[in-house]
Amino acid sequence: STTDAVISKVLAADAKNGVLQSAKKSLTSLMGNALPLKESEENLEDLETFMQLCTVSRVWKWLAANPSFMPEFKDMQDELHVQIHHKLMDCAAESSRQHVLANPSTAKALSRTSHAVPFDDEIDEALPCITFISHGKAEAGTIARLIKDQLKKRLWSNVDLGQSSVAGAPHIFLDSDNIESLSELLNHVRMSASITLLVTPGALFRPWVMCEYVTATLHGIPLVPVIIDKSGADFLRVKDMKELLDENVDESEFALIKQYCPQATRELVVQIIKEMLSPSSTQIHLNVFQASEIPKKHDELAKLLISRTRNVLPENVKLSLTSLNPTMQWTAQGAHSSFIICRHDLEGNSLCAVIKAQLDDKIERTHGTTFYYTSRPNSWQDVTDQMSLAKNFLVLLDNESLYDPLVVREIVCAHFSGKRIIPVPVVSNFNIR
Repeated sequence: STTDAVISKVLAADAKNGVLQSAKKSLTSLMGNALPLKESEENLEDLETFMQLCTVSRVWKWLAANPSFMPEFKDMQDELHVQIHHKLMDCAAESSRQHVLANPSTAKALSRTSHAVPFDDEIDEALPCITFISHGKAEAGTIARLIKDQLKKRLWSNVDLGQSSVAGAPHIFLDSDNIESLSELLNHVRMSASITLLVTPGALFRPWVMCEYVTATLHGIPLVPVIIDKSGADFLRVKDMKELLDENVDESEFALIKQYCPQATRELVVQIIKEMLSPSSTQIHLNVFQASEIPKKHDELAKLLISRTRNVLPENVKLSLTSLNPTMQWTAQGAHSSFIICRHDLEGNSLCAVIKAQLDDKIERTHGTTFYYTSRPNSWQDVTDQMSLAKNFLVLLDNESLYDPLVVREIVCAHFSGKRIIPVPVVSNFNIR
């Protein structure tokens, strides 16, 4: 009864000030249409008032005053979340474009690093986009970066323009390189010669990933599945795909997919996934826990992309291999330039693979190569033997690292070796103190 009294007083005060009606109208419109108000329909004063009132406590109070909306609001939570996320992506993409237009030299300078592979803004626009890497960031964001970097070192494209020609490393699209709206992402899908889909349990049922592989299928663009082993993707082979789809994608989420892919149906999604995971289809299996096998898998993927895009690329475009396994041996011989200390899980090993690839490109072989364990070592003696060969220690730190006994033990051992220890926070919210 006390809560009801407080709510009544709040509602009465808001009504008296003439602001509740504006908030109610805006929220009702948002819920009723499942989309934000169009800019042309927004009134700045009403919007500012709505933003002031639209807190968690205010929304709860509004729902308490309008209980008939509660079931609908509950059903639409996921859709509202995705809609807001996409709206923020659109705003961020537009802001990024405006910044580049206003500060072209600054934006270009910021995009440069000492990376051995040309960045996309250094590649001639006449060169085609060979593949679009579709993935779930939480499960395979780091692996996607590794794959892009390694493919650009293996592939070479040549475009015959008649009187002249253009040659160089091809475009490989990875959305984390640029902030893009979902509509823009799908345009990039249509302009790509193939889609490299990193198959993890969560990725196949994420709305934007589904939009990407459905759009590719509808436009005749070949899908190249890369099964990320040890990620739990194996269970997808034995499960009923229709049942999995129904469990993971409700009607409101599928309605969102159809906004961007009107021709999408549940039957089409199930068919695409079944064909990708069929034993008769050509797949690449990538296991980041087997470091010595990673270069071979990148070689296989580069060859497969050449094969799958041959009939898609224009006749004047030739795609070829520059070399196989350009990073040479991943198993270090002799001294190690660096020994990576990390947690031995999927993300930790993925990060190690990326860091090793980058460092081994930069450091002369005479200084040794970067070493890391692809799984927990068999014995502590083996660890100390390898650590004794290292010149430096890189410690990859996330919020769980210092709770791992092996990580702590390796850090202590590195400290007593007297060699340099370089902390590398790998999460944005890590407190180095």
